Amino acid sequence: MSLILGPDKECDYLDERNEDFSNEDFDSSSFCSSSFKGCNFLSSSFRSASFVDCTFIDCNFSSSDFSSSSFSRCNFVSCLFKGTVFSKVRMKDVKIENSSFLYVSFDNSDLKNSGIYNSKINDGSFSDVSCKNFSLHSDNLLGTSFRGTMLSLISLKMSDISGIYLSEGAKELNGAKLDVSQALDAAKLIGVEIIE
Repeated sequence: MSLILGPDKECDYLDERNEDFSNEDFDSSSFCSSSFKGCNFLSSSFRSASFVDCTFIDCNFSSSDFSSSSFSRCNFVSCLFKGTVFSKVRMKDVKIENSSFLYVSFDNSDLKNSGIYNSKINDGSFSDVSCKNFSLHSDNLLGTSFRGTMLSLISLKMSDISGIYLSEGAKELNGAKLDVSQALDAAKLIGVEIIE
């Protein structure tokens, strides 16, 4: 393993393949212009870490903690996020695609010019999130909470919103741009009974 492990490290220009970084402490570390493919970061800690111009392909971030971290110009492809914490993160120009999210929290995060595409998101939370030009294209958002997050600020194109959670009164729907199927699902979320 060529990566020098430990918190408060500067990790620039790394090219890691099929490495096991399980249970490692990367708190307050800085990653720049680095690439990771097939790496395992199970139960690792990245609290207050910084990621700039990084790419992650086929990596496992299950049970990892990215609380208060920042991401700029990063890409995640075909990654697994199960029980992963992204609370209070800042993402700008980040693209996540073909990935799987289960029990993942993005609560109180700031997401700008970023998106999650062609990914499954079950039982997650995007509560009290600040968004600008954020896209969330998922065919499955079952059990995901958007309490306190204005859906008008998120592109939900091609997303199934039938199983999402909103606050009482569903204020999150104000101004949301929805297709016909999503509008029917939204009506059901606020208690409207659809009669055919």
